[in-house]
Parts: sequence; structure tokens; C-alpha cells
Amino acid sequence: MSFTQEDAADVINVNKRDINRLRLTTTNIMTVHHLKFYLDWLDQNKVEVDVTTVSLPSLMEIEAMTTAFVISYGRLFSSTTGVTKYVRKNVPEEHKHAHDEIISLRNERYAHHGDHESYGVELELTVFEDRVETGIHYMSNSYVGVPQNWRNLINWLELYVNESFKNQLSHLSNKTMRTWHQFDPELVIKGAKLFDTDKTVDFRDVYPGNGD
Repeated sequence: MSFTQEDAADVINVNKRDINRLRLTTTNIMTVHHLKFYLDWLDQNKVEVDVTTVSLPSLMEIEAMTTAFVISYGRLFSSTTGVTKYVRKNVPEEHKHAHDEIISLRNERYAHHGDHESYGVELELTVFEDRVETGIHYMSNSYVGVPQNWRNLINWLELYVNESFKNQLSHLSNKTMRTWHQFDPELVIKGAKLFDTDKTVDFRDVYPGNGD
């Protein structure tokens, strides 16, 4: 007896809850890929000279990538409907300091206006007889490159997320009596749709062989 489309649909329907958990984990896997990209960019663009010689646009780029990294990491430990939330107790003891540092940056600097010691904006007032001049004093401390303990934390996180995915596949394999295979870890962009337009770019046309 041949395996039909109805049979395939039954496999999906009966295992919807487990498959939903699997989908949430794939979002976390993608987030880890983002985190690794941000860290690589920061390492490749770290300031090798006196920071006073670096242009403001360069510093803003470093700030933007650091913001992206910190916010993306924080999402994995925040209550949302789109991912499986992780908690601090999941983090091994040797990585907790890096974890706490990043979460502190998220909560007190990058996701919210707080009082983090690495950042500050002050209003300057210069009072004259006939006027008051205003100005802004901006202070921002950032890492040069990437702290090794951040890199170690993300390396652990990648292993942790991938192991979680493999365990879920193993569970589904045992439950459904058919092997659930791990996808290729090499992520490929097949296409992109531009906001506010009807235009879709197929990367398989731009880069032949990509996604085949």
C-alpha cells in the first residue's frame, strides 16, 4: 500500500504540538546564526588604533552591531510567543558572568533607557546675562572587538540549541516510527520580498546554485 498525501497530513496533524516546539527551536537556531554574524563583524571591525582617530560613523556602526547583538541575545531569554524561552539556570556557571553582563546591557542601555555605567547623556547649560546656551555631553564606552567570554558563551549556546533540536527530532522519530532528519546547518537564503512593494528577489536567479 502506497504512502499518500493524506497519510503525510496525518503525521503532521497528530504531532502538531511537538512540531510547533520544533518550529520555535528553529527560530532560536536562526537567532544564534545572527549572534555569530554580529560577533564576527565586531571582531573584523575592531578599533586597532587610538580610538580618538576613528570617525563618528565608524563608532555608530560598532554601536549598531553591538545593539543588534545584545537585543538578539536578550530575546532568547524573554517571554514571547515566537521562540522557546531559555532561563538563566540553563546557562553553565562558567558562562553566567558573560550572560549577566549582556542582559544588563540590554535592560539598562540598549533596550531601555537606564543608568548603565557604560553610557550617559547629560544636558549642559551655560548661563549668560542675556541667554542660556544648551548642549549635550554624550559618553559611550564600548568593547574593542569581542570579549572572549562573550564568544565562549555563544559557542556554548549554539551547541545547546542544536542539541535541543536533535533531541526533539529523536523524540519525533520514536513517536512516529520514522526517522526525522536534521536539516543542513548551512543556511541558504532563497528569496526576499521588499517592504511596501510587490517585488520579490529570487536569490537562485542572482546566484545560480544557491538553495538548490
